[in-house]
Amino acid sequence: MSSLNKLLRVERTLSIYLKKVDEPLQEIALDIIPLDKLIEIVTPKIDDPYLYDAYKLSKKQIEKINQFLGEKIVTDFKKHDYFLVAGGIYDWQSDR
Repeated sequence: MSSLNKLLRVERTLSIYLKKVDEPLQEIALDIIPLDKLIEIVTPKIDDPYLYDAYKLSKKQIEKINQFLGEKIVTDFKKHDYFLVAGGIYDWQSDR
């Protein structure tokens, strides 16, 4: 059975990494932002129309994402890198 048949949904997060050690610091769920709006903010690569790859975000992109969030992201680009990341949520128990 293909893993695509087990895919329940795709969750996108904004992941914040510490630059000096390339270590994840925080993940912020972006499920409140519709995919079409994310595609307006982050231009997908030709072979990745649904933003499945990780994308390094700019200050301007985070400002646009902040418009959708109740708790705003306060950036510090000297210390952190910011990425849009997608992850699949699968149902491995199902017999589908």
